[in-house]
Amino acid sequence: MSNSSDLNFFSKLPSRSKAIILAAVFALFAPLSLIVSAPVGLGRTWIGIAGWLVLSGIIAITWAYCYFEQKHLWLPPTVTVLLSFGFPALDYWTDGTPIESTLPVSIAAVVLIVVGYVGFVVFIKIEGTRAVRLQAEMDVARRIHSYLVPEIKFDNGLYDIAGISIASAEMGGDVTDVTEVDERVCVTIADVSGHGVPAGILMSALKGSLLTSLSDDGCTGDNGGFLNTVNATLHRISSPDMYCTLTTLILGQDRSCRIYNAGHPDTLHYRAGTGSVDLISSTGIPVGVMVGMPYEGKDVELHPGDILVLFTDGLTETENRAGKMLGVEPLAEQLTELATRPAPDIAQRLLAFASEFGDTDDDRSVLIVKVQ
Repeated sequence: MSNSSDLNFFSKLPSRSKAIILAAVFALFAPLSLIVSAPVGLGRTWIGIAGWLVLSGIIAITWAYCYFEQKHLWLPPTVTVLLSFGFPALDYWTDGTPIESTLPVSIAAVVLIVVGYVGFVVFIKIEGTRAVRLQAEMDVARRIHSYLVPEIKFDNGLYDIAGISIASAEMGGDVTDVTEVDERVCVTIADVSGHGVPAGILMSALKGSLLTSLSDDGCTGDNGGFLNTVNATLHRISSPDMYCTLTTLILGQDRSCRIYNAGHPDTLHYRAGTGSVDLISSTGIPVGVMVGMPYEGKDVELHPGDILVLFTDGLTETENRAGKMLGVEPLAEQLTELATRPAPDIAQRLLAFASEFGDTDDDRSVLIVKVQ
């Protein structure tokens, strides 16, 4: 479940690093106006030369800042045109003794260029150290995510279950889980709003709360009590703009199935007897949004060969180059063609089908339950 986010690196830099890189840009580009108007500084006053340096530096900083921030892109050309009129004016409106040798100005220009170079080196050192430290933390987050959301392969002779979750960042916000309690099998797929580390943190809290609630409930799902507990927990610990959609299946030894859906995408139900695919729609609001909301289960009749496909919206919202989303119907068609294959093969092929269709910046997860 993807939220729009600013991916611009400059906006995420500390103020100190921003100041260093802009100062380096100023020092590096300020002498250019003098260099290109050779002979360097000859016939100008020191006040005029200082003015040339300042105007050139302001133009360079304007271009750099607006490009880094990716906004107000009309400003740099405007500033360049307006300030360009100031260069000839400086030669006429400044008093003082004209410089008769280019050497002092050349030395000043070289000093500024060296200062700019040093500024870039310092910036790279500071941000490089920060990037290495951040990468190490992200590696840890990636390993934690792989422990929390491993690839699922479950087969108890009655249900063949497989789940795969592909995170869009080091730590994703999708959950796939299979839990066996008192001869019942509880299958859950969930999608936390956003992605990356914030979604991953809430995801871990969701999984812990879900496993505890299902164990306490005996995996019966009676009256959706486990979802009420999860909903109250997430509402208490998450920010107002974060929530989670999920679908939980409670599977019995008699092939009974009760499905709870909290604002999650519809579940695909392939019926082996007819070869058709039905949609099982949502019955509740996402968890974490509002406490006290009831969650009612829906009983689904299953037969040998039937397949249930649970997925997150990152799968169906995959876009091709034309901007068209994959949608549910192509997945249903693929499911019909893959119905004879084992659950792990179906999961892999559905994800591969989505990847071939296009790209997405959201997590992609799929969970297959095949009745045997």
